[in-house]
Amino acid sequence: MQSLPGRDLRTTIALWHVGHLSSWDLPPIAELLLHDHESPNLVLLAMEDGKSPGLHELFERCLRDIGEPAMEAEELERLVLWHYGRELASGRPDTWALMDKAFRFCEDRPMRTAESKELAGLIESYQHSLWVLEGLSDPPAAALEEQRLKTVKAFGEWEASKRI
Repeated sequence: MQSLPGRDLRTTIALWHVGHLSSWDLPPIAELLLHDHESPNLVLLAMEDGKSPGLHELFERCLRDIGEPAMEAEELERLVLWHYGRELASGRPDTWALMDKAFRFCEDRPMRTAESKELAGLIESYQHSLWVLEGLSDPPAAALEEQRLKTVKAFGEWEASKRI
């Protein structure tokens, strides 16, 4: 792992809080954090193989050790949605898997802010478009790719509109 899964520590923590990172993601995160922080718990976590029980509790201790503040619900929501918005805009080949994770996140909770509601609406509309295509007995590959490219473009436009 060269970088944090969420591009920054707060986004990575948000993804972890909502269950979008697994135990085996935590040791490489600890290794990266050891470059800037000293903590016996980080050392322990960095040496783990990701299979041991209790890694999530150990990660919580690591976050306390390095002084990471608790995350409010609005911050968590914003960071997770922005993460998926940026990832969808990037044109990654796994667009549909990302869309599914983002949609499940939106579906599981009420959105608290106008910005989150806007992005959740965009995610939901493109997820529904995919479901229509998947409802066909044998969706043409070209139609799926066209819809994927439309999705990437829409999220790219969304991201560009939010830049300061």
